[in-house]
Amino acid sequence: MFKKIKNSLAISLSVAMLATMITIPSVASATTFTPLAGTDKYQTALKIAQKGWTTSENVIIARGDVLADALAAAPLAYAKEAPILLTKTDKIPAGVLEELKEMKVKKVYIVGGTGAVTKAVADKFDVDFDVERIEGKTRVETSYNIAQEAFGVAPKDVVIVNGYAYIDALSVSSIAAKKGIPILLVNNNKLSTDVASYITGKTVYAVGGTGVLSNEVIGSATRLYGDNRYDTNAAVLKEFKQDYSNIYLAKGTDENMVDALSGSVLAAKGNNPIVLVNGKNAINDNQDTVVKANITASSAIFTLGGTVSDVAVNAIDALRLQAYVALGDSISTGYGLSDKTNDLFVNKLSIKTGKEQLNLAVNGLTTTRLLATLGTLDANKHAVIANTELITLSIGGDNLLHPLVAALTAKLGKHPSTASSEELGVAIFSLLLDKSAMDTMKSQISSGVLSFVSDFPKVIAALKALNPNATIIVQTIYNPIDEIPALGSLSVMTEEAIASMNTIIMSGSSLVTYKVADVYTAFKVDSSILTNAKKLDIHPNPTGQNVIYMANYMALNGELPYSITGTATNGSVILSTNPVSLIVHVDVTADSGYVVPRSVSISTGGQVQEIPLVDGKADIPVSYIKGDLIVTAAIADE
Repeated sequence: MFKKIKNSLAISLSVAMLATMITIPSVASATTFTPLAGTDKYQTALKIAQKGWTTSENVIIARGDVLADALAAAPLAYAKEAPILLTKTDKIPAGVLEELKEMKVKKVYIVGGTGAVTKAVADKFDVDFDVERIEGKTRVETSYNIAQEAFGVAPKDVVIVNGYAYIDALSVSSIAAKKGIPILLVNNNKLSTDVASYITGKTVYAVGGTGVLSNEVIGSATRLYGDNRYDTNAAVLKEFKQDYSNIYLAKGTDENMVDALSGSVLAAKGNNPIVLVNGKNAINDNQDTVVKANITASSAIFTLGGTVSDVAVNAIDALRLQAYVALGDSISTGYGLSDKTNDLFVNKLSIKTGKEQLNLAVNGLTTTRLLATLGTLDANKHAVIANTELITLSIGGDNLLHPLVAALTAKLGKHPSTASSEELGVAIFSLLLDKSAMDTMKSQISSGVLSFVSDFPKVIAALKALNPNATIIVQTIYNPIDEIPALGSLSVMTEEAIASMNTIIMSGSSLVTYKVADVYTAFKVDSSILTNAKKLDIHPNPTGQNVIYMANYMALNGELPYSITGTATNGSVILSTNPVSLIVHVDVTADSGYVVPRSVSISTGGQVQEIPLVDGKADIPVSYIKGDLIVTAAIADE
């Protein structure tokens, strides 16, 4: 069994432990989406190129106002490892030449004839770069010549689209680029001789419905289409497997669809989807279905062009299956852990339950700040919480911590986080001996408790309003200094405050539908070995985080996350679990003619040790339980 902290505990350790408690690190909130946009379509193309390339030997130049010749450019650009930049017919937009020099471009490919990009513009590029123009008498011929430049002999797969229905080509552009599939433009009713020959014997994907590609034209090709351009976009996304770690949103309207072309090669680099949104920045049901099946909690969202608003971002973000959201303070952020991936209770709970998680906890968070945050959530986080299945909440400890920080700041003349251990020690003892300062701090701690009493029910109400169906687990607050006699009245003051707040948590659970993970009681077994005491820190160490994990899992499922097994010959081992303190009670009995042993062997988390028995009984402390538990009794004869 663990020993309690004794009065002989070095006062310097007590002081240092308390001193580290005052550090309240901050965590910046995550960016919910990344806009790739300039002041116009030309500057947007530059922003996209800057995002995806620092250097490039090649660049593709396409006319920005009419896309006829540029529709087939994405596979060429990907084959040349080049971004697509836009130009005006008779003028190079500001910043383009400078960007090409910055990227150390050697060769410029201009797609389209002089009607699309004038000779004068080509000549300006030719001053500093090798220029090659890829053109044809028609847009159909231009697309064929682009395919020849990019691939030579036709690959096994090809795409055909109506050269006069631009948007369907843009739905497939990034996918075709990534997969090395040429995009060939056709008219509705007839294939050109060159295109017909090029696609013979190939697997052909025809993008668009019968209104833009007749059955006679596509023959035996696989048609990807929908009732409108957005349904067609959904059909294309459904057909081809892509990586949804990044999702690009672009307008599908005639006025703004060029941004999808500019972003096609950037999306192709990561095999990422481009989702087209309508004029109202919405997606339709078919797009919704495809994205929802693929988006993850960590998917990053990028918007292409300045006309894609946060309305579209919110629509996509709401599709994430955020099965588990962690809210609260440094307990949930894992402050002080060296291996958060494996030790943080949030991650352990996520893995055990199979629920993808998003951790929105913030170090130093009080109930007042949490309530304010819930009242001003951006639309993305609002959507995440509204769609989650499980919420865990660790809150309240900083209501008491902040008054201590203020008191020590007054003693030190500076923030405690900037003080040395010696300075902190002097300040803490000075505080303990200063009745006036202690009375002030006691008053502020009382105010912190009152704030908790006022705020906590509102926090729960806000969460229930956001998501009435989510399971909410609230952790009681543990007291890491209640067994440090050297801290005297401060220890008593803290215990009384925590008891008051825990009473609110426990009593509220019977009135509102949330569950309680009684971390306070579980830590009472011996909080000193469940925190980073050896590192002079009262935050939970890996063992303490495991206890918190077990408390949350027990609250959720009514059982420990680990199996418990008792084995014996010539007798029996009966194991039972205390659902509050998480102690496993052992009861060993011997068959007639045999003697109950003085100890049992336990194996858990890869560790084996002996636990003494008293009259055949023992309690295995929560801190011992680090994995599946096997209790073995060696029962000998009399």
